[in-house]
Amino acid sequence: MKKLALLGLVLAVALMLAVPAMADKNDLKNGFMGVAWGASSSTLKNATAMPDPGVADMTAFSQKGVTLGGLKIDEVQYIFYKNKFTQVMLIHSDLTALTAALTKEYGKPDVQQADGMTNWMLMIDANKNEMVSVGVVPQQGVGAVVNTKYFMEMAQGLSGK
Repeated sequence: MKKLALLGLVLAVALMLAVPAMADKNDLKNGFMGVAWGASSSTLKNATAMPDPGVADMTAFSQKGVTLGGLKIDEVQYIFYKNKFTQVMLIHSDLTALTAALTKEYGKPDVQQADGMTNWMLMIDANKNEMVSVGVVPQQGVGAVVNTKYFMEMAQGLSGK
């Protein structure tokens, strides 16, 4: 019986090693690439301040040379509102390649529309309507990662509500 249990353990480890590593969408609950949702911009490493976006209380930082899902992203833009990490813009010249990289990183999309709009969604707290949405938006030529809690705070602040 012990030999069978040991064989099962060895087989399980071998299978884990044989499957390519894929990020767990649950990692997005905490933030993106090591920056926690709601964190101040001082926690961001190796990024350059971008010109003032012209929106009150908003700052943006750029990082180049970041790899996601095996794809070198042209530029990652971290957006802060009232010095809270709110969202990320993923800039890449080939949105098909970006979609493939995100699929490699987070698995099959939850939504994929005919126009190319693609989303991966992760509910954080259904009672508070807090979730993280990762998406590719062909009409805007970008990918984005948004935490709805902080994004809605920003939207309400900008609309004056």
